[in-house]
Amino acid sequence: MIDAKKIVAMAENLGAESSDVIISKTNTFGSFIERNIVTNVLSGVSEGYGIRVISNRRIGFVSGNDFSKSAVEKAIKTAISISKRGKKVPRGFEFSSSNKKTDVKKTFDKKISEAGEEDVVSFSNDFIKNMGDANIPLARIRFMKTEYNISNSSGADISDKGTFLVLYANTLKKSGEKMIEYEILEKTRMLDMMNLDRICSEARMHIKKSMNTKAVKTQKIPVIFSPKVLTELLITTFGEALCSKSVLLKNSPFSDKINKKIASEKFSLTDDGTLDAGLSTFGVDHEGVRTKKTVLINKGILKNFLYDAIDAARAGKKSTGNGRRGSWIYDDLFYLEPSAQASNLVVAPGTLGIDEIIKDTRKGLFVDKVSWPRGSAYSGMFSLELRTAYMIENGELTKPVRWGSVIGSIYDAIDEIEIGKEVESRAPYPTGFIESVVTPHIKFEQLDVVSKNRLRCNGS
Repeated sequence: MIDAKKIVAMAENLGAESSDVIISKTNTFGSFIERNIVTNVLSGVSEGYGIRVISNRRIGFVSGNDFSKSAVEKAIKTAISISKRGKKVPRGFEFSSSNKKTDVKKTFDKKISEAGEEDVVSFSNDFIKNMGDANIPLARIRFMKTEYNISNSSGADISDKGTFLVLYANTLKKSGEKMIEYEILEKTRMLDMMNLDRICSEARMHIKKSMNTKAVKTQKIPVIFSPKVLTELLITTFGEALCSKSVLLKNSPFSDKINKKIASEKFSLTDDGTLDAGLSTFGVDHEGVRTKKTVLINKGILKNFLYDAIDAARAGKKSTGNGRRGSWIYDDLFYLEPSAQASNLVVAPGTLGIDEIIKDTRKGLFVDKVSWPRGSAYSGMFSLELRTAYMIENGELTKPVRWGSVIGSIYDAIDEIEIGKEVESRAPYPTGFIESVVTPHIKFEQLDVVSKNRLRCNGS
């Protein structure tokens, strides 16, 4: 089969001034669970290439999975043709020439890489057993190995690989006429880091507590968000707003805020592409640049942005090793061009345990899960529909509540916070090798909680 280095040579022969090529391969062995029974075990391989060419300072990109010589030649010619109308690259830009990568740990597990049908079925049955009498209408478990090779006309030729174990499930339990639902999403790099006892015990606890859920009342109160809520919320707000694409297009509210205060002094945020066992950790990014640790916000002060190679050249900076090809749609790296994306966003922990934070809250709301926990990168605004939440009264979790939303702007609310000390590492989606977040619980001192009835009235 044609390798990345040969495709680079072919691109040069066909007239490209410079080029880079990624070839990625993802092996998956997984199962489906329906109504508490393993109904299917599947294995699959997805492999393909992504080709970037530069001609007359314009870039073209194409991807494919047909490795025949004629198909690759056609793809290269298409990329060269696209480059005629493609985006301009800065003068002097060159692809990375480095063949060095960061030494990262706990990102590749032979137990996952070499898992077979018996391993997948055994793990699936352990999950079913741990969920007890809860109904599992649908679950998917995947043992995944991905590997990629990057080669370019600057002389780089470098490879990396990683493993992932993903558990995604919807669980139900009937209470009278009500059906209580709890969604589980867990992802790890190492098999032994997936603690089914803890995961299922927590799910069963929330299902049990939610049996007598009441409608939440409209009020402005302190709200504690769990790491499950914060993961996607932080990625879609700070994670996007601090990336070079948003900054250079002036779509970020922080474009001109370097060395200025943008959050509480209790809030520090780092992007760490080298994090041990990080869900987005690799030794090199997806254009061959070594990954690194970048301080974004230090005690409330904005310090840096995240760059891919082209945006870095455009801004007169160096790449931060964040040229990534992640997407929540694909489990492959070859489909998309690289762009600046966060890797592992790490929120610095505080000094108080979550139990202490709850105890110090006279009246508030504890939110474990919401639907679609996204915010606006431009404004920080969010509207999060409650799925699993509890009122806090006199320092204790009391009645479960639902049928309402928490509304606000994280950019405003981040000024008055309390941060827990127990961190969790989470990914926002079961698919893709994209951003992750390591964060404790965060208490926001004042947010609007709006009942569903009030929302209907305001919308009528």
